[in-house]
Amino acid sequence: MAKLVNWTVAEYEAETTRLRSTSLKAILGPHGPREWYLRETGQLQIERREGDHFDLGTLLHDAILQSKRDWFIYDKRRIGKEFDAAKADNPGKIAIKTSDEQVLLAMYESVMRNKDARRLIENSAAEQTFLWDDETGITCKARADIYCPNGTIADIKTWTSRNGQCTPERFFWHVEDLGYHHSAAFYEAGRDACVGKMNAPFIHIAVFKKPPYWCYVWPLSDYALEVARRDVRKGLDLLHQCQQNEMALLANGQDGAAAYPDPMLADQGLGYTPSDSWLARNDYGYV
Repeated sequence: MAKLVNWTVAEYEAETTRLRSTSLKAILGPHGPREWYLRETGQLQIERREGDHFDLGTLLHDAILQSKRDWFIYDKRRIGKEFDAAKADNPGKIAIKTSDEQVLLAMYESVMRNKDARRLIENSAAEQTFLWDDETGITCKARADIYCPNGTIADIKTWTSRNGQCTPERFFWHVEDLGYHHSAAFYEAGRDACVGKMNAPFIHIAVFKKPPYWCYVWPLSDYALEVARRDVRKGLDLLHQCQQNEMALLANGQDGAAAYPDPMLADQGLGYTPSDSWLARNDYGYV
């Protein structure tokens, strides 16, 4: 089964039986299937405080894609009855400081000034959901920020670099660090399952989080996507094998958690040598 659906954020989040890109990236991460298992069973939760930089990225998405202003200004300490009353007066909105709003609006204006970014935004479906069944039987879902009629998928990303440089090379290190290339390949898989194989680019609209808030449109290279596709295939096959092993263990009255290994356990006691990144091939991932 594969189909495109126009779900709200709430509807998308309410569907918890399908594999999403963040879960797949956990499987492909350093702790492998064990991290995925701990997350799925509620034994590992990623905590985030209101007001973190993550919120600005979310608010920028909503402002660009849905023309929504999902925030309110609160410059005082975020505790006590006064803050509780302010939240009650602004249900569903996130509290940010005046300085954060200035940054948010500057990033929004930077995106709107970029003619290529604006063209993508104005000639596409916003937040398109893909639902599909992988060949392993694993059910999957993905939600693309921007989906164009020709099959192009674009994702809006806010980012920064330690040395303040806003270049494709620095951004791709950020992409590799956070597994955005894996998300791209996963979204592609969903699109192709729903509408058929398409030869269309995957694009990042990269918005720098420091003045002057540069915004660039950078397509992910064919090489980066090909590597990511292989990783995604490996991750799905690995999860399927783990699930099969879990069923066998449970059938024998054993602990199913043992079916989800942590690859780092095999490295205990060994001298650590960083592996060569495929980035070292001098292909920085963008064309």
